Amino acid sequence: MLLLLQCMGIALLIYLLLHYLSQWAVSVWATKVAAKALAKPHRPSTLLPESLCTIHITEDEFSFFHPDGTQQSLKWSDLQKMEIITTSDGPLLPDRFWVLHGLQEPIIIPQGAQGDVTLLERLQKLPGFKNDVFIEAQGSTSYGHFTCWNKSPAEP
Repeated sequence: MLLLLQCMGIALLIYLLLHYLSQWAVSVWATKVAAKALAKPHRPSTLLPESLCTIHITEDEFSFFHPDGTQQSLKWSDLQKMEIITTSDGPLLPDRFWVLHGLQEPIIIPQGAQGDVTLLERLQKLPGFKNDVFIEAQGSTSYGHFTCWNKSPAEP
């Protein structure tokens, strides 16, 4: 009986050792994979038709170029609101759109347009930008409106 208990104890010890060792190995592997992914420079989007759209950003404004060559521009000082509209059309069709509201007609940009990462980085610098809402929108697979930023009445 004592021998059986000793064997069971050793088996339990080996099981726990292997269990925690495998968790540690997976954690190390996941960390390395994430570090490699984040270290890679951003490549232009290959989504079609989204990648046919281009965003150009300056200190004072940004411009959005449609595939047909038309352009919309908005001064940063005129930006009033940024929201994301999601649909259930993906993955074969564009399903996330960034809507930037200014003093004129809103500019609707499909996520995946060339320059969207740079635009996001600039938007995230706005006071009160809600990254948690942006992240929530990225997980949406149905129709929805997600307001990531509103200009405060106190801002010029």
